[in-house]
Amino acid sequence: MDEAGGSSATPESGIGERRAKARARDHGRYRERREELIRAAGEEFIENGYENTSIADIAARVGTDRATFYYYFEGKEQLFEFFENVAAEVTEANLRAAEEILALDGTARERLNLLMTTFLESYVKNYPSIHLYVEEDLHKIGRQKEGLAPQILAQSKRIEVVFGQLFDQAVERGDFRSDVPSRIAVQGLFGMLNGTYQWLKPHGELEPKDVADLFLTIFVDGMAPRPKSARRS
Repeated sequence: MDEAGGSSATPESGIGERRAKARARDHGRYRERREELIRAAGEEFIENGYENTSIADIAARVGTDRATFYYYFEGKEQLFEFFENVAAEVTEANLRAAEEILALDGTARERLNLLMTTFLESYVKNYPSIHLYVEEDLHKIGRQKEGLAPQILAQSKRIEVVFGQLFDQAVERGDFRSDVPSRIAVQGLFGMLNGTYQWLKPHGELEPKDVADLFLTIFVDGMAPRPKSARRS
């Protein structure tokens, strides 16, 4: 059954064995075709949503049919696992980068710029995995089975803590205003970063570094300490 939101059974017996033989016989072409289907699935998920996308939709996007799809993947769930794995790898790498950047010498502006550039570059490089994770809230889907969702969620929370520590340091040094709680500032910044899934894509008009510079101007200017004359009495 190939309902958009349901699981799909393998349509013919022995397909797993045929899939393995194809990988061994023509690894390069087999891999290319799988990558085409992965890209097609990402595009379909972005445009129509994970739950509303069927195997037939993905197959049609690359000019093939459901039977051929099963020659490369066991079902839509396997594609979900691919995107989830990439999201987990990117989140783990971004957490390591954030902790390293926090420990660097430099101004809050310099480190924040590096953080945002690193994150946005990872989003674009691994498009559409992170975009799908934000758009579809895939960790909610992942809770329906064993998966990487708890790990991704825990690492995402840790990243927020690292950003908060950077803001706290900036306030202590007088680089950022003290009347905005770091928790609110972090949520605002992540709202800006995560919102890029709607328009920041590979080969777009703006590069991740350009977007990071623009965000930095907006955010840091807003967080800059106000002159005493501008403060409320």
